[in-house]
Amino acid sequence: MDKFAPRLSFFFSSHSNFLEEVAKFRAALRMWARIMRDHFHAKNPKSQMLRFHTQTAGSTLTAQQLEIKIARTTLQALPAVLGGTQSLHTVEDIARGTGNLIPVIVEGVEANGRVGEISDAMRRVYGEYHETVVIQQLASRGICAKHEQQ
Repeated sequence: MDKFAPRLSFFFSSHSNFLEEVAKFRAALRMWARIMRDHFHAKNPKSQMLRFHTQTAGSTLTAQQLEIKIARTTLQALPAVLGGTQSLHTVEDIARGTGNLIPVIVEGVEANGRVGEISDAMRRVYGEYHETVVIQQLASRGICAKHEQQ
């Protein structure tokens, strides 16, 4: 397991429910670590680290409304960053006919990341207790669903 698990990576989509998306990514990190450690008995810490790429959801975008596209894509990209993604792709369809928006969106995400301490800000907005409870619920539902399928 420890020979190939560190090379595994996954692909996620990020949508517009900001707090739920952050919790989803953090729950996935926790679930992966727990499953690799407890079920597959992985010893290498890199085997227990979830590596994932995230793409923003193009289904919320239209060809019109440039400012709305930038706001929605930034709203979808930031939770992925806060949730621990290693790679981020914003949907390219938004750039058609409006110039390349990707640098604008990436700059927005980076600017949001530089404003204060993101983890502390998330806890203030979300509430540390609520954040922990939601992540635990998502992780527990995911782990329970996996065991029910066996």
